[in-house]
Amino acid sequence: MFYDYLKQKDASKLTQTKDDYIKNQFTKLSVNLQDGAKDLPNTTYEFDRDNAKIHSVLKNGKLDTANQTIIFPEAINIVQLATMSIGPVAKETTYKYSIDGDILTLTIEQRDGQNNLNTIISAKFKKVSDTTSK
Repeated sequence: MFYDYLKQKDASKLTQTKDDYIKNQFTKLSVNLQDGAKDLPNTTYEFDRDNAKIHSVLKNGKLDTANQTIIFPEAINIVQLATMSIGPVAKETTYKYSIDGDILTLTIEQRDGQNNLNTIISAKFKKVSDTTSK
């Protein structure tokens, strides 16, 4: 996706094939994630180099069904490219949740005192079948 965008913006800046670009970006991201993993003990990564895929798991969440919240020991982050918090990733973070069919919605509202505003971040996750468990 990024390669196609860069190619459309200015193809002269691309000096490698799409496959090589993906492999190089995957390698850079993998190294960064492995370096940062020491600060995020509840987040694990699995790297599939052959297919340039990363599987990430955030462990040790605590579900509070009475308040419809999930508390994670670290903020939700998608391979450190998208973070569901305005605070530090390594800080315990509470999310409101709702489930509608096979859609899980997580929402966090936080106060940004420095900029004097409230932030609301919401993400929807669709249930996918787990073909590895039987």
